[in-house]
Amino acid sequence: MRKEDWPSRLAAYLQSRQKTPFKWGSNDCVSFAAGAVEAMTGTNPMPSLKYRSAKTAAAAVDKRGGLKKAVDGALKGARVRVAFARRGDVVMADIEGRDTVTVCIGHALIGPGADGLVTVPLTRGCCAWRV
Repeated sequence: MRKEDWPSRLAAYLQSRQKTPFKWGSNDCVSFAAGAVEAMTGTNPMPSLKYRSAKTAAAAVDKRGGLKKAVDGALKGARVRVAFARRGDVVMADIEGRDTVTVCIGHALIGPGADGLVTVPLTRGCCAWRV
């Protein structure tokens, strides 16, 4: 459940990550989205998901049945249609041909890129989870 002041918590989290480059295990798409959820709710939905490389991240996600199932499990399967995603919800999007976990900022999706946060249109989302 989101805390009462979740909008300011989310804004502060996004601001703190604005220029943080992509890094497996600390600022990749899953850890970024989990951090956003933790900022809004006080609870990290994926505390046991640990990895440090693309290879170990893939193994950790595969162990949970794939990226969608891993997010389903972490967010208790609270899926919604992408068109109904609200600010702060988690959305999986196709970015550069890869499934990427992002956070909805209302009109767009945001996630970590090589040199900091990047945004893509909400229309790039393929499934979403209510936070």
